[in-house]
Amino acid sequence: MSQNLALPRLLYINYSRGYMATTDVLIIGGGLAGLTASAILAKAGKQVVLLEKAATLGGRSRTQHQSDFCLNLGPHALYQQGIAARTYRELGLQIVGGEPKVAQGSVYSRDTLQPIPFSPLTLLRSSLFTWTEKWETIRSLQRLTSLNPIEQRGRTMAEWLAVNVRGESVKAFFQAVLRLATYCADLELLDAGLAIEQFQLSLGGVLYLDRGWQTLVDGLVGISQQFGAKLLTAQQISKVKISGSFPTVELADGNTITAAHVILATDPTTVQQLLGVEFPTIPIRAACLDLALRRLPQPDRTFAIGLDRPFYYSVHSAYSKLAPESGAVVHVARYLRHDDDLPATELRSQLEAFLDRLQPGWQQEVIHARFMPNLAVAQDLPGKKSIEIEMPNIHLAGDWVGDKGMLSDRAVASAIAATQRILHAL
Repeated sequence: MSQNLALPRLLYINYSRGYMATTDVLIIGGGLAGLTASAILAKAGKQVVLLEKAATLGGRSRTQHQSDFCLNLGPHALYQQGIAARTYRELGLQIVGGEPKVAQGSVYSRDTLQPIPFSPLTLLRSSLFTWTEKWETIRSLQRLTSLNPIEQRGRTMAEWLAVNVRGESVKAFFQAVLRLATYCADLELLDAGLAIEQFQLSLGGVLYLDRGWQTLVDGLVGISQQFGAKLLTAQQISKVKISGSFPTVELADGNTITAAHVILATDPTTVQQLLGVEFPTIPIRAACLDLALRRLPQPDRTFAIGLDRPFYYSVHSAYSKLAPESGAVVHVARYLRHDDDLPATELRSQLEAFLDRLQPGWQQEVIHARFMPNLAVAQDLPGKKSIEIEMPNIHLAGDWVGDKGMLSDRAVASAIAATQRILHAL
């Protein structure tokens, strides 16, 4: 049977035992990559079934609503010139939010706060650097802005900094800036070209989304359903195999679905279990403290990054609609290296001490707090060779797949690549 021959249209989907169904495309995973693929394929007229193991769709893009506060799972920012924002606008999603004023934020160094030296004036006034280091910072910023990222591929960001930056304070500053742009503390593992590309992308601005990233999830769900996609939650998958010329998915309840194509838009551990293959990965991780506060004790302090410690702090509700008028949604994080194994109690203590310095008295204002000591910001470092699946018509998508982009942009780019292969075949 030709690989380009589509299966018959979906026969039926229900929750009774013993059904068999066929569809053009079966997507496993209802996170950002899976929902993006679903919206694109359904809009293109293909029959789509999406199965998600959790009770709700969205994965790490879900937003928790607590007493009129909207809390994303850790700090989320949409890069305005990235492939995700571009794709969602093309799909017709309304992307509404605000851009954080990073240049008006603070640097936390040696237990003191100083203005972030992002402008010439703040840089020249900063006591973080000697005069020699100030000029080196200016030159290095100009160079990072103008470099061709592709030409920097093949060495790590740490190696690039070691060769191109002399002053230790200057190096620490760029490490902090690159952590902010990439969410990654493993600069000795991160490809320099990809890190510089992400830094340049950040110069185009990021958005904190009104009502949180749930708006993207709901928008993609709406498009998928408008064009006939079937989105099912609480579905446990036990096996993916090739039946004849097409993939067949066995559910834990004994039911099966055969599809012309299957997209595995889930985490690498689940893919390994379903296919019986291994994908060595190094997740980008962070410890995150998400807070809903009645008020900010220090309203003018809305953004800060750590210079000598890998810390992040931002009042997301200062720039987007995430809280009641008098309230605040605050995200505090420590970027984690791949070999960090600090106890959760120590990580939380560090983040709370950091917040004490920025917002003294914050603990008396807490309405809701959520601490995640080991959040996988992305399932793997970018820049690795594309993963090949030696099973026909099975595709991968996610923030750990492909060699384009980082974070949500990588998830969307890999979803687009999978849909393009499928649409070409069908």
